[in-house]
Amino acid sequence: MAVYAAQILKKLTNEDFRILIAIERGMSRYSYTPLNLIVKISGLSLNDTILHLSKIHALKLILRFIGPYIGYRLNYSGYDVLALNVLSKRKIIEAIGGVIAKGKESDIHEALAPGGIKVIAKFFRLGKTSFKQVKCTRSFIGLRRHTSWLYKSRLAALNEFKALEILYKHGLFIPKPIDSNRHVVIMSYINGAPLYTLSKLEDPAKVFEDIIDNLKLALSIGLVHGDLSEYNIMLTPDHSIYIIDWVQWVNVNHPNAHNLLKRDIKNITQYFARKYGIKGDVDKIYGDLRGVMKR
Repeated sequence: MAVYAAQILKKLTNEDFRILIAIERGMSRYSYTPLNLIVKISGLSLNDTILHLSKIHALKLILRFIGPYIGYRLNYSGYDVLALNVLSKRKIIEAIGGVIAKGKESDIHEALAPGGIKVIAKFFRLGKTSFKQVKCTRSFIGLRRHTSWLYKSRLAALNEFKALEILYKHGLFIPKPIDSNRHVVIMSYINGAPLYTLSKLEDPAKVFEDIIDNLKLALSIGLVHGDLSEYNIMLTPDHSIYIIDWVQWVNVNHPNAHNLLKRDIKNITQYFARKYGIKGDVDKIYGDLRGVMKR
């Protein structure tokens, strides 16, 4: 999807982008932005608006509704195009590669920054079937009940980027946040592998200890990961630990912070006990880390 968006960027004119942005703005009020509102926001004539709508609809960037009125809405390809256009103009990225990982709520792509530097582009895609059942647990959505999945994805990206900025500033081993636009987060490339993919570890007890130390450091600056497991821990060739996927983080003062912390500890402890026979005491670890949260 993102690769397709990158491929057609050069086919789009300034007028096409004015139409896409007009639809995006209208979606804050409508499920499908009415044609007359697109004309008004874009500043184009009715005939020109219809012409460009026909083009971008043929490119499969928007969906059309014909009922009591004619309206249009962005799909994820259209949203990808808008985000990539901004990131390209900012000279943040020059090319998008294929998907290197898929999650329940995002697609992870390799990308190239100016100078051929490899980075990661994370495209949030909330609204997948597997995600709908847990959408209400997302604190960043709050009371916004009628927002589109595109906007929820934007909120998710903003939430994760905020966490990365805080954590990176304080020296936690995480990907370096580079930039964000709409539902896309650009971060540094980590040369490593997810913990769950590794068949064995040279020193699993040390890895387990490092993970707990990283949790402790995050708590000391006020953040609880909230969704920690072997799927979002990276191990580099030099045995450094990187914790990724901070979209569900909460502040230590959040009403559910202690429950989320205990769940994080339990997930990791059970994984190391099951795979490596390391018997961690969940309650003891939680008690030690809970003391950090009180400071």
